[in-house]
Amino acid sequence: MSDIIHAVINISPVAQKRARSRAIKTKTGKYIATTYKDSEQRRQEHNLRTVLYEYRPPIPLDCPISIRIDAYLPCPSSFSHKKQIAAFEGSILPAKKPDLDNLIKHMLDCMKGVFYNDDKQIVHIDARKYYGFPPRWEFWISEEK
Repeated sequence: MSDIIHAVINISPVAQKRARSRAIKTKTGKYIATTYKDSEQRRQEHNLRTVLYEYRPPIPLDCPISIRIDAYLPCPSSFSHKKQIAAFEGSILPAKKPDLDNLIKHMLDCMKGVFYNDDKQIVHIDARKYYGFPPRWEFWISEEK
């Protein structure tokens, strides 16, 4: 397995939010349910996708791939200086929100169509979250053989 792409994105990691829903009245007077992303989620995805484009391959990969994602979260301001140092050294891990699976979902949604064609191509995911300065995403995409 050889690294195809590695990037460090200096954007604070955020989690994928749940889709919003609302009822819309049709012309016939009936109501139907619809879902949508809130404007903040769309803005965050746009910002991340804009930076991801700098690292994209000439054409999206069309093979089985392995992805590693490391999310470096900002250290809480309530941490003492000593505790912040321990967090940045990895002695304290962020076992709190945002959930790792939602962080992964946010990144994968932004990568789709940029680095690969479809989520079904992903055959292996390795992900972790840490405290880090500056807050950032770091990822590797490799062809899986």
